[in-house]
Amino acid sequence: MSFAVNYFDYFTGTYIKEEQNEISNEEIKYIKNIACLSCEQFYYKNLPEDLTSQIIELALFYRNNLCFVKDNNTDRVVLATYIPNGNFNIYLKPDEVKILYLNGLTLYDNYKYDDIVPIRDNIMGIPPILCIKDYIQQLTIADKTFDITMFNLRLPMIFKGSQEMKAQLMKLYDKMNKFEPVIFTNSKGFKDVTESFNFTPSVNPIDIYDVIKELKNQALQTVGVYSDTGKKERLLVSEVSSQNDFVDMIYQSKLRNRKEAINLCNKKFGTEIIIEELYQDVQKQNALETHLQEKAKQVKESEDIDDEIDISS
Repeated sequence: MSFAVNYFDYFTGTYIKEEQNEISNEEIKYIKNIACLSCEQFYYKNLPEDLTSQIIELALFYRNNLCFVKDNNTDRVVLATYIPNGNFNIYLKPDEVKILYLNGLTLYDNYKYDDIVPIRDNIMGIPPILCIKDYIQQLTIADKTFDITMFNLRLPMIFKGSQEMKAQLMKLYDKMNKFEPVIFTNSKGFKDVTESFNFTPSVNPIDIYDVIKELKNQALQTVGVYSDTGKKERLLVSEVSSQNDFVDMIYQSKLRNRKEAINLCNKKFGTEIIIEELYQDVQKQNALETHLQEKAKQVKESEDIDDEIDISS
């Protein structure tokens, strides 16, 4: 859970910088992109004062054990976190909980669990940030590998020449954005003519870019966001359909859990909160277009093959 809390604390301004919890710029970039798309799928109307859609969705993305509860200090419903505090029944439901504001301050030390309305992103109550943790780490590694590979392709990496030529080359490369080559020298055996050897990376930068794109798409799909499959020309229609079905199941789970919590909150506290879907129609349309385009392409390829067979015969 520390991974999720560290990110949440970072983006709420309470992140304490520690060596073991350092967040790289690459991680921040991908977390921002994925979290933004995930947290903008739903919009809430008629929320209590000071509570916004952004707060609800960000909290659900980074935290578990969230709930709506009546704050007797302000006489309004607030979004808070709870910690089981007391005995559990045979189905592991606590009889009492401790209620904390999102800033960590205590609201109630002992509060009946039946008097709160839990709200979850999914039926398991697992914060989405934990589900994409490995994707973020892999994206960070791939991103750095891509940068290194592109850097190495800019200029020759290995030289052979005299000591005098080495000094001149080092000065030249120092002016070119501190780029440092590998230079072999031998004052006796090498001539004053410098020989260069181009560095050939073990992987094509385009392949690395495809890996980055695919990892990002998989991370988005994991949080219920339709995304480009990256290599549609290599996928069958059934495979594209399977991916979209998987994403839709995750999305519907998110929607169902939110609706159940909102409906119970309205019933228990007399609120009139409404949840709306923002991009689902657009996502479904994009998915449909993907199916139609892929199917049309396969039909055309099949016709071309038939034409070639006719010509050859």
